[in-house]
Amino acid sequence: MNNFNFIFVFICLLFITNNNVNGQCSNNALAQYFNGSVIGVKVINFEQSGSVSYMIGNSLYSAQISSDLFNINSFNSISSSNVDCSRSNKRQPFDVNKVSLPFSDARSLLISRNGAVSMNIKGIKLEFQLSYCSSSMAIEVQNISFPYTFYFSFNQNSQFGCSCNDTNVVTETPKPNNNNITISSNIINQWTTDNINYYQFDGIIENKSNKVIKSLILSSSVQLRDDSSIWDLVRINNNNQQPSTFTLPSYVNQIAIDSKYKFGFITKSDRNPTFNIVSVTYQ
Repeated sequence: MNNFNFIFVFICLLFITNNNVNGQCSNNALAQYFNGSVIGVKVINFEQSGSVSYMIGNSLYSAQISSDLFNINSFNSISSSNVDCSRSNKRQPFDVNKVSLPFSDARSLLISRNGAVSMNIKGIKLEFQLSYCSSSMAIEVQNISFPYTFYFSFNQNSQFGCSCNDTNVVTETPKPNNNNITISSNIINQWTTDNINYYQFDGIIENKSNKVIKSLILSSSVQLRDDSSIWDLVRINNNNQQPSTFTLPSYVNQIAIDSKYKFGFITKSDRNPTFNIVSVTYQ
């Protein structure tokens, strides 16, 4: 299949599976994705050269951090211009062995409730307004040189799967579990004020996997003393929402293989706090 036919079929499938487009984006068009949940985002871009880039990643809305939906990982991107050739001379656009990371940090991709988009890809900043929105899809068609299509869902994205090779093996992001990532904590201090017991903890995230951790999200029902009583982790949902969700600070780029990351917190009348892994992205 040549590039023109491939792109044409791609566009047709996209519109067939998302046929509830409602014209100009309103203030409420994307409101359902601003509820504090981790949102899976897919982005398709048709470039001037005729090639297509495809990005997948996860975003989140948190009033404490931004009024917009922002990326919480670097996203993964592949291009139709990269064609993999196996020993059997097979060819496949979108070579998943040539994944690039378009976003260097959180808030490199910002999407407002009314469809305003700010995107910083490797130092190049783009700003545009999404022209059409539906319950799960939004399209930018005003900039005809670089049209973008966004697809939203409540299913989190991981890595790309199928690779063109002799065995056609599907690769997936390993699911986080106690065998490859552990989270532990221990009390280092305790005191009582106004008949309330307080406990100070040292926490440790240990990467026992064989991959570098790029980002991760944790959840916990821990009862913190106050908003400032956790450090080296950042809360990313509403303070009153339980369980609370946390992620690494923006200045932490990774947790290396066989290494430990330390954080700390103070609880109120909670001697046995636990942290669970919601999602993890490997480098």
